[in-house]
Amino acid sequence: LNIVEVSKVIKKIVYVGMVITILIAMLSGCALISDDSKDNDNPDNVTESDSVSKNDLEQEVQEEKALKKSDYLNSGITVNSIPFSLIATGRLNGSSLDKDIQIEIEMLKYQKGYSYWKINEGEYLIFITSGEKNTGGYTIEVKSVEDNEAKTVILVEESSPAKDAVVTEAFTYPFAVIKVKGITENFTIVNQKSEEFSLINLESGIIHEADTNSGAGTMLSSDESKVTKPVRGIYQGQIDGNSIEVKILDDYYAFRTQEVQNQIDGLETGDIVEVVVEISPYDQLIAKKIKKVVD
Repeated sequence: LNIVEVSKVIKKIVYVGMVITILIAMLSGCALISDDSKDNDNPDNVTESDSVSKNDLEQEVQEEKALKKSDYLNSGITVNSIPFSLIATGRLNGSSLDKDIQIEIEMLKYQKGYSYWKINEGEYLIFITSGEKNTGGYTIEVKSVEDNEAKTVILVEESSPAKDAVVTEAFTYPFAVIKVKGITENFTIVNQKSEEFSLINLESGIIHEADTNSGAGTMLSSDESKVTKPVRGIYQGQIDGNSIEVKILDDYYAFRTQEVQNQIDGLETGDIVEVVVEISPYDQLIAKKIKKVVD
């Protein structure tokens, strides 16, 4: 071969080499793109570093849960749900409650709060009231009773009528009476808004001028007697010169009337009356004030 022919052969070899190099480079690029695409499409295809990071996060979450559980157990707080029986709600008609308890409820229902009576050791009747309301449609319901470290927590739900509801246009007194066993006298009673109810009883001796718009009258006080807001009933007439009889719900009660003889004049059998009652140290019912109610 002469020099010219050798030069042509070398050029061809160089050209072919360049083409092969370009093809190899293109194929390598396509392979890289394909691998990246697979990695993006497959969420499970994680690197060893990613896997370690996930495992660390899961372990931290589990440790936090275990710590919270340990704190709760170490706190020593236990909450037990206690069964209860609903004795009455809203009214006492047909109730099997003791008559003295019934009349106390009738006297206490005007103000919001709670009272209770011990029946046996660890067994109580609990009365919870929302107080006086201007119309019907209001309710109170006991949702749960729980024992929390010897503390009895009672949750109630109070509801009011809707704005467009048709309700009774009269004063109402939503309340509930329940019977509970296996508790102590350490009560806390709250509603769904976490508002706590106060203890009310006939021995408070508080002088209270009632709202004149409610027609509830005046509450008198005495150091030696139990006094309450007025109770309504149906006047039955005089028993003797010092006593009258009033029907409250389905029962009849005698009231001593030495101090209100002048207020009895003009009353007729069947009149609705409002009596401010005092319970004497001898458990006598004394009418401190009596008046006819005109609805």
